[in-house]
Amino acid sequence: MKYLILTTSLVLAMMSTLFAQNNSPAFAKSSNSSKTESQFEGQQPMPFQAFDMQGNTHFLPEYKGKVVVIAFWATGDETSRQQIKSLNRVKQESSSEEVAVISFAEEDKSDLVSFLKNNKIEYPVIPNSRPLGEIGYGGDLGTSRIFIVDKKGIVQKVIITENEEEMATYTTIKPIINELVK
Repeated sequence: MKYLILTTSLVLAMMSTLFAQNNSPAFAKSSNSSKTESQFEGQQPMPFQAFDMQGNTHFLPEYKGKVVVIAFWATGDETSRQQIKSLNRVKQESSSEEVAVISFAEEDKSDLVSFLKNNKIEYPVIPNSRPLGEIGYGGDLGTSRIFIVDKKGIVQKVIITENEEEMATYTTIKPIINELVK
């Protein structure tokens, strides 16, 4: 019953956010064009409540007051795998009181278990996240995408990377995070 209520709440929150976004001037576009990064920037991200691989609950509104890095990825995407090093470094260098890194993997929990045994990830990994990523976080922008949310809960930057050079994500997002933490 608890999961049914939680799922119903999440679906209703997603639907209301989609309705608000589709009726917002910032999201108005012609029907035959896809969303761009700038359409998310300056907007509140879709709220979520999800369980990570360890069973911990992550509820986006509870992160208000922190800079939040939200990464969408897949184990089969080379760029996504390369970004793990960058995101681990951000996590290592940031105070948990000021910055949170949360990742959303497309794969289910059983598929991620073996991947995580061979790949150290130092931040929460939420499995089965493709629907959330497609509905509320620009699924048409590609597999590997990162949203940086400020302390007030507003998306400040969306980063879409198709080819990850060694630590390129780190050198891109770390200055943004440092500025937002001030």
